[in-house]
Amino acid sequence: PSQFDDVRDGTAVVALANARDAVAQAELPLMGDLVIFDRVGGAEPASLVGVVVSCDTDGTVEFVYLGRGVVRRGFVNRNRPTRARDENGRALNTFVRHSDGRDGRDTQYLAGELFASVVHLDRLLDE
Repeated sequence: PSQFDDVRDGTAVVALANARDAVAQAELPLMGDLVIFDRVGGAEPASLVGVVVSCDTDGTVEFVYLGRGVVRRGFVNRNRPTRARDENGRALNTFVRHSDGRDGRDTQYLAGELFASVVHLDRLLDE
């Protein structure tokens, strides 16, 4: 049995990451790190986990994630959390929360608005 056998959702990933001192709020992620988003499905914490594939010098992080049964490409920029695109049309923050039409007026949808933390993969896997 592996220590990862009980890790089946984002909440369990964050709990293990906290136990291993692998969670960071302020640091930029590295390729392979995990990005955690809260409130993507309802009010649940750690309801979306993505894997970082690149990070730009302006702080825009590209990640892949499973959304509505499809592997998707997303972007998050914590420096500009409420902007979907920059002045040149480049993606800054992906819409990661999808509406069923019942969301409240103040519901947030962009990755930067829903960002919770980074999990450093090397620390997470350290035993």
